[in-house]
Amino acid sequence: MKLQIFFSLFLSLLSLTSPASASQPGADHDSSMRIAIIGAGAAGLTAAHELMQLGYQNITVYERNSRIGGKVFSYRSGPVPLELGAFWAGIDYSTVIDLAKFYGVDFIQENAELLVRSGDQTFPLSESVRIEKHLATMPLAILHANWVALRFHRDLYKVGLNNLDPELFQNFTSFAAKYKIEPIADAFRPFWIGCGYSDYATTPAIYVLRLMMPIFSRSLRNIVSYRSMSHFTDGIYRFPTGYVTIFERIAEQIADVRLNTAVSAVKRVQDGESWRIRITAGGRVDEFDRLIVSADLRSTMWFMDLSLEERNLFSRIMSHQYNLYLVDAELAGEQRDKMLFFDEPSNEFKKPYLVAALSRQELKPTWVVAQLADQGTNASDASEKLLRDLERNNFVGARIKETVSWNYFPRVSSADLADGFYDKLENIQGVRGTYFVGSIFNFETVESTASYARALVRRWWTH
Repeated sequence: MKLQIFFSLFLSLLSLTSPASASQPGADHDSSMRIAIIGAGAAGLTAAHELMQLGYQNITVYERNSRIGGKVFSYRSGPVPLELGAFWAGIDYSTVIDLAKFYGVDFIQENAELLVRSGDQTFPLSESVRIEKHLATMPLAILHANWVALRFHRDLYKVGLNNLDPELFQNFTSFAAKYKIEPIADAFRPFWIGCGYSDYATTPAIYVLRLMMPIFSRSLRNIVSYRSMSHFTDGIYRFPTGYVTIFERIAEQIADVRLNTAVSAVKRVQDGESWRIRITAGGRVDEFDRLIVSADLRSTMWFMDLSLEERNLFSRIMSHQYNLYLVDAELAGEQRDKMLFFDEPSNEFKKPYLVAALSRQELKPTWVVAQLADQGTNASDASEKLLRDLERNNFVGARIKETVSWNYFPRVSSADLADGFYDKLENIQGVRGTYFVGSIFNFETVESTASYARALVRRWWTH
């Protein structure tokens, strides 16, 4: 409330509508063509949904795992599903919400209070130590943040990461200092890290701003209307039957979905002006006219006949390990619905380390607990470190029930951005009858992943 006058003066600047991605006529118009999709996650199944709406029915989906959803993983072993992948959908998740409505999947407002735990103390997000220490400088930072929102609006909200302003290539620490938004960046850090992302100093600004600016806008609106920033959950939804229900419903409409079927080889053969795509999987070879790849692009180096350009681009992608655990533990105090983000600045980025924990009243004492780790971290070492971190934060009797590990937040360096990585990535779309989707193309959220897949299909496959 101390900053309300500043919020209200500039709130209208953040109400600009996001530019819509243009739907352009594409080169593929034959609805009878045979289409293969590798990967049954949010990207692959959103692409399949869009293709079906355009009349394409001859679709085969390959999925090496036994379930639908990829990083959208709703763990069902109790009265309500627990999300061991994507947690929520934001009010600005237009693609996800459209899909939920289309398939009749219910969604409700998230009521978990958002808190920051620093040392032995817990604060509402709006009153965290990081915010309190910036009270004098925050108003000016908010003015500068609005300027950032205006100047880079097209790049922050468009679908895709090609053709960006080079200012967005620099690491976010440098960007925040240059544009005088360091107080906001500092306050946002526990949420950013808790949601599974990486060090500001090594992360290009465009990635951080893709998450920060919509949340910044939503938080200001809540404060202006006399709601706590820790309850900006009036703009966040969850799915009572599980987030993955959306993608399960899409899969139900596809005649040929092959679970537990890893692709071992992809051979693309030119046939006059066309391409024939031969896929080996599950002991059989099938032929297709087009291929959409939604698997981790780095994994394609093991089974696809990649060109030198494709191989060079995919080898630049990096990620880290984001571990999610189901943990039974007691924590002193009220066990209401809440999300804790752990803020330990003296122990920054000494992975693996505890970053977040979600509790629901009807499921206590079970928590969903998140941990950041380096790629290749030993699972036993990570679990032992998690239990020590929980004990240090006053969780009692912690016992791990389930563990899921994700290769999370695919991205490239500032140098690769400056070298035109995303422009080159877009230039290979459609080459040799092949298209690529996934979070590397937009950002690591369900909405960013799904919206890119939808835009790609509408661009290239519209009749």
